[in-house]
Amino acid sequence: MIMVLLISPLPLTGAQEVDNIKIVEVYIYSDPGCEYVVLENWGADTSLQGWTLTNGRGTVHLPDIVLAAGDRLVLAEEEEGYKEVWQRSPDYTWDTGGLPRTGLFRLVDKGDDVMLMKGDELMDTFCYGDGEDDVKGWAGPRFRGMSRGFYAKRNSRDTDTAEDWTWVRRWRLGQSNFTVEPIDATGNATLFAAPDNSFDAMMDFLDCVESNLVVGVYILSNPFMAEKIANMSSQGIEVRVLVEGSPVGGISAHGRRILNFIREAGAEVKMLRAGYFSPYNFFHSKFMIADNSSVLVSSENFGSMGYPMDGNYGNRGWGMVIEDGTLADFFTEMYLWDSHYANPYTSTGDTDYSTEYDSYPTYRPLYHTKYMNGNFTVTPVLSPDSSMSEDTILGMIDGAENNIKVQQFYAYEWGDMENPYLGALIRAAERGVDVKIQLDSTWYNLGGGRTDNDYTMERLNNISYQRNITLEVGLLDPYTGLDKIHNKGMVVDNRRVLISSINWNSNSVLQNREVGLIVDNEAVGEYFAGIFMHDWKSDIVRPIADAGRDRVVQAGSIVNFDGSYSWDNKGIVSYRWDLTGNGIYETDGKIVSAVFRQPGIYIISLRVEDEAGNVDMDTAVITVIEDTSTGIGLTDGNRGLSWVIISAVAIPIFLCILFVYKKYER
Repeated sequence: MIMVLLISPLPLTGAQEVDNIKIVEVYIYSDPGCEYVVLENWGADTSLQGWTLTNGRGTVHLPDIVLAAGDRLVLAEEEEGYKEVWQRSPDYTWDTGGLPRTGLFRLVDKGDDVMLMKGDELMDTFCYGDGEDDVKGWAGPRFRGMSRGFYAKRNSRDTDTAEDWTWVRRWRLGQSNFTVEPIDATGNATLFAAPDNSFDAMMDFLDCVESNLVVGVYILSNPFMAEKIANMSSQGIEVRVLVEGSPVGGISAHGRRILNFIREAGAEVKMLRAGYFSPYNFFHSKFMIADNSSVLVSSENFGSMGYPMDGNYGNRGWGMVIEDGTLADFFTEMYLWDSHYANPYTSTGDTDYSTEYDSYPTYRPLYHTKYMNGNFTVTPVLSPDSSMSEDTILGMIDGAENNIKVQQFYAYEWGDMENPYLGALIRAAERGVDVKIQLDSTWYNLGGGRTDNDYTMERLNNISYQRNITLEVGLLDPYTGLDKIHNKGMVVDNRRVLISSINWNSNSVLQNREVGLIVDNEAVGEYFAGIFMHDWKSDIVRPIADAGRDRVVQAGSIVNFDGSYSWDNKGIVSYRWDLTGNGIYETDGKIVSAVFRQPGIYIISLRVEDEAGNVDMDTAVITVIEDTSTGIGLTDGNRGLSWVIISAVAIPIFLCILFVYKKYER
């Protein structure tokens, strides 16, 4: 998966010298790694004879070679520093007896100019940080945002501005760049769901390991899983474990005892972010590789909520095991890349972990592990490598024809920019695809803020109503017995399934190491679509109707009634109004209007219903008085008398009715 640079060591006859060599990567710090610059040929084969790289104080003379069309040339300060970060040597160095150099070519952290010259002719410029904006070969403000551990990477534009170097993603040193390659697999597969059968599926997977096991996970704290893994190692099976060294909240004392126990049994245990440098914000994967032939991928950490022993409590999550050597090789290569940046875990010696933990049976398991044999098209999805690729998650959404079912721990906008996945789902609904999104309803995912699930639900459901599209967003019913939705999954057209650790926030997609699979198989789609629909329809929470405020209006005026402030955890499907007080809900719509011609007191009722058939009702009291400008509702002969009646009778009645309704209000 690592690109090999093919660079001709000697000039080629007929090579063209044109303005096609571009600066495409720049790193400006001496640690981690070292400073480096990457050039790329965007055109025809070009001789670099007489070309230099300069910052105005020092000059590096490029090698006398021909750079072939499409090839890259890596120029680094020194070899070992670059190799430490990128696991391969640069093509040339300028500070360790490599390329000829005049002056001191050292890039300034606060700001500098990197210029590519052919003789005296300026061919390309990169300007960053502080300094003058008026630089030859550069237009507008300098590129900003470079910091230690992050490098500048050019996109496909060439406008000689900072826009050429601007991305949604920040490019961190050492992040891999594995390509998206669908794999045609034929063989056995195991489908499971947490909490129902995830523990049994995991134990079955571990029982079948014969020679080697690789574990890559954010948190490993399940004691029964740890015992299995440790026993394998003590029996001579090669076991390698890679975990996140600095999870949110830190590694618990119980978690450290678990890791101690596995390490003391002879397994290799390593941690990312335990030292100075890591290519990722978090190592958030959840996968295993057995015997170089089987891969397990899950949405759940290897703890007791994702893999509960009894299945009667815990998180909702999905997982799958696929036996395929090509897929196992891909995951092994990824593991080896990531483990390069990890440090060995140092055991504290305390292995006295407990197998007892609090469990509160609240859930009735419904689903069994599904074992099957068949043909699968499997596409690995990695963050940050390919989770934004049009060939993975976005491609699934854009290719949907009939329906999309999304179940996510949380989803919200990415700061000031649109969440690309939510935007793609809205566009899918606009072309007629039935889109259902279910989000977690745990208290810390609610609250009304822009990064809370109830805000996302309200915003998307309002978009659906306003645009009249087939998009519904609901929250997990808190009475299902599940602890929470921790899933990060999707089913498209009941046959293409995403099983992953990828939360739908920008860090998870752009900066974490995340792992997922897109599986194209009808039986797999039916299994997970069925679980989704059960969670979606398991709704015993009734909606809350809100008919609006009580009002006093003049006869003959148009009165608008708005039920938009009604609420349901999954979404309201029916708004019906009784505008005449006859007990018949004859008017449909979230927002309706009525005209009251005669003075009096009118009780307006709203009845709302959710998809599961749960119903709630609310009323609004409308007091209609004479329109003094037209006299609507009164004759000239009884105008004065009517005012007395309205004042002496209607108002006390209105106050009594209002008291009764308020007394018994929910």
